[in-house]
Amino acid sequence: MKNLLIVLAFLLAPSFAHAVLLNGNFETGSLSPWSTIGDVSVVDSSFGSDPPQGHLQVLITNAPETSFGEHPQSYSGTNSAGFSTFTAFFDILHVPGDPFAAVYEGSGIKQSFIANTDIFLSFTWKFLTDEGFGGLFDPRFYVLDRIQYILFPTGAASLSPTPFLAEFGYETTTIFVSAGPHTLGFGVFDTADTFTNSGLLLDDISFRFIPEPPTWLLLGFGLIVIARVRLRVA
Repeated sequence: MKNLLIVLAFLLAPSFAHAVLLNGNFETGSLSPWSTIGDVSVVDSSFGSDPPQGHLQVLITNAPETSFGEHPQSYSGTNSAGFSTFTAFFDILHVPGDPFAAVYEGSGIKQSFIANTDIFLSFTWKFLTDEGFGGLFDPRFYVLDRIQYILFPTGAASLSPTPFLAEFGYETTTIFVSAGPHTLGFGVFDTADTFTNSGLLLDDISFRFIPEPPTWLLLGFGLIVIARVRLRVA
C-alpha cells in the first residue's frame, strides 16, 4: 500500500510542479532573484498607483543614461543604460524594422526559469509617461527567449496621480510558454529623443498549467481507486 502511494505521487508530481519562477509579485520587497539593468525599484501605493495584487509592485523607467538636464529624475538612484549595454542584457535577437534598433537608453529586469510542462504565463502592467496623452510613446515590452514583444496599452491615457504626467489603466497579458528552460524579461526604453521619461509598473507575474493528456488523469484516478479498494480489504 505504501509503495503504491509513492508510485502515485511520483507519477502525478509533474502536475503540481509546473514552473520555477520566483518573486513574481515582488512582495519580498526586493528584486532578487531578478537581474536588473538601469532604473528599477520596488514601490508601494505611496508612489501614486495601488498595486493590482498585494502591497508592492516593480517600477521600471527610462531615466537618463547621462545627466544633461533631461528628465534627470531616477527613482532608484541608478540611470538607465545605453543601447549596447541594454540590448546585450536581454540578448535581443534583432529583426528587420524592429524598434530596438533605435534604442537610446532603457531599463529592465529578467529571470531564467524552467517550465516543467506547457503553461500560460500572465502579468499585469501599467504604462506611465511624460510624453502627453497621444501620439508616439516610448516602447514598453516583454522579452521571451531573446524575442521582444511591444506592449500596447488600450483605451485612452488620463492624468496620472504618480510623478508622471499621464497613465493608462492596468492590463493583464497572458502568453503561452512551452515546457523547457526560458528567460523572461520586461522593460521600457527611449526612442527618437531623450527629453521625456516613461515608466512601466509591473506586478503579479504568475502561471497556470495547461492540463496534461487525459491518460495521466485516468492513470492517477485508477491508482487512487486501487488504493481505496486495498484499504477496505485490509
